[in-house]
Amino acid sequence: MTTGAEPSDWASRLAGMIADEVKRLRKRRGVSAQQLSEKCEDLGLAIPRSVIANFESKRRLTISVPELIILARALEVPPVSLIFPVGHSGAIEMLPGVNVEPMSAIRYLTGSAAPLGVDAEEYKDHQMFLYREHEAKVDHIQVLARRVEEARRQLARLLAEANDSRATESRERDLRGQLENLENRSSSLVIGLSQAELKGYSDDAPAVISMIEEFREATKKISEIRQSIKYIEETRRDVDYPRWILESNLLAMRDQRFALNSIRRRIELLGVDLPNLPDAVLAAFSDLDSMLQDEEFIRGKFVEPVNIVDREE
Repeated sequence: MTTGAEPSDWASRLAGMIADEVKRLRKRRGVSAQQLSEKCEDLGLAIPRSVIANFESKRRLTISVPELIILARALEVPPVSLIFPVGHSGAIEMLPGVNVEPMSAIRYLTGSAAPLGVDAEEYKDHQMFLYREHEAKVDHIQVLARRVEEARRQLARLLAEANDSRATESRERDLRGQLENLENRSSSLVIGLSQAELKGYSDDAPAVISMIEEFREATKKISEIRQSIKYIEETRRDVDYPRWILESNLLAMRDQRFALNSIRRRIELLGVDLPNLPDAVLAAFSDLDSMLQDEEFIRGKFVEPVNIVDREE
């Protein structure tokens, strides 16, 4: 941060910087001062062409808050970007004699950083900071809710493909039993063929041929059963992954709900209105409670839920 500009004319310099940005954006969009004036009127506030022209030429070095907001809307930019333009200057005179980076000035104006002279820790108790934290938590919870819903759909699809899990487990046990029997029989056939080879296959040629055919069939069947078991194992792993995604996001949502409630209590202590919770968040909390109470689903991995958000808003 640097200082040095004379404070006496700071208001004019600030208005002139806004005028330069309005002019630059208007020309960039290829609209005339008259067209910009008409657009402002369409938006609900009449700003005559002459006012815009005088402002851009700096014959008029004042601008009202309503004019600033409407001009920003007409030029399709955030109002703060007219006051402190980004990308056209290395430093901006945020206050009389105080030059900072444009983004630092924007954070100051929008309340996303502690004002100059205010301790950062103290600022965390200001409603602006708490409202921003609340908004961030709500956004995060909605992201988690979307992940939960996607994992639920994927899990339902995979479970449907795998059919009933108990039937699948029974099928796997049967296959492994068959595999063990076939492997034992295959070993017996190998021993029998080895003994027949030592005797020169002379004793009972038809029996040897039968053993060879049976061995081939057993080998083929063993391969098929192993493929079936492998498919069951892969299906189980496929189901486990979305279940893990679902469970981890549910835990994260639960933690975020506790954090959100803490912020809401701090806002209440300030005596200001609580922010409304979106319907999607309330629905996500309802689903969260239902799943956390489902013993078959949670498999003992979660603690009992605590309903901590007031839903009577």
